[in-house]
Amino acid sequence: MKKPKFSIIVTVYNIEEQLGRCLNSLVNQSFHDIEIIVVNDGSTDHSQDVIDQFHKNYPDLIRPFIQKNSGGDWGARNTGIKHVSSPFFSFVDGDDYVHPDYALKLYEAITKNNADMAVCGLDRIDIESGKKVTTDMNQYGYKTIDTSGNDSILAFINPGPCNKAYRYEKVKHLRFEAIRGSCDLFFMLAAMPSLEKITIIPDSLYYYMMHRDSQIFNIKDSDLKVFENNFLKIKKLYNKNKKNQRLLNYLDLMVFIHFGISIMYRVSYNSDNLRKKSKEILQFLNTNFKGWRASPFLTFKYSEKKGFK
Repeated sequence: MKKPKFSIIVTVYNIEEQLGRCLNSLVNQSFHDIEIIVVNDGSTDHSQDVIDQFHKNYPDLIRPFIQKNSGGDWGARNTGIKHVSSPFFSFVDGDDYVHPDYALKLYEAITKNNADMAVCGLDRIDIESGKKVTTDMNQYGYKTIDTSGNDSILAFINPGPCNKAYRYEKVKHLRFEAIRGSCDLFFMLAAMPSLEKITIIPDSLYYYMMHRDSQIFNIKDSDLKVFENNFLKIKKLYNKNKKNQRLLNYLDLMVFIHFGISIMYRVSYNSDNLRKKSKEILQFLNTNFKGWRASPFLTFKYSEKKGFK
């Protein structure tokens, strides 16, 4: 049997009402040389019935897998990675959906530029109102950058995996860690030393449905130590050899952006002592990732030239 050129991993957990829209958007892609790996992470609703119907109608496209609930997207994504049979792959959450040219444009971007990852724009949509809230990753135009850490765009690529295509050989050794609310960030940080070129396309090809009760907005104080330990683990990976060390300045900036700002903002939803937590995080940054203070990408001069973020 001929192997497909592009794999799409779909994660599913109790989303029977949204799953049909997602799978419809995938089976109707303009690029037909694909496989759709659907991983049911122990759903207790009728999600599997939806999967079974699509598998019956599209047996050459849909590859279904069922597993016990892993407690998060990471488990289903890791299962999907193990079953990829093509040179390139992407992730889609089963309650989201994609543009008809999603697979085609990501595949063309990564192959024509000999890149290791391709990134497209995405629209964030409020699931209750159906209104677009923001658009991300469409401000840079079409360009290919290297991962030397000398381009600020590298640090401002959103860490979510779903608007990206990956070269399988480069990331096949990686797995998502069971980290509440930030497994995506740590996957991208762990992948970066294996990537040499990244192509960015401005087209909004992914439609991300925002859930107000998401783990993203429910970071607890108890999660902070987990984040710290994993940031230090990534730093050891970057210090492993001289090739990886080129990314240390990038890592310092990423930890500042995502731990010092983004995660701290989310902690504010549930923390009773925000000032104390802020001081603790600042101390952690200044002790372990102090290069953020000297980052050229945070200076007024650079921002005035390149644009404020």
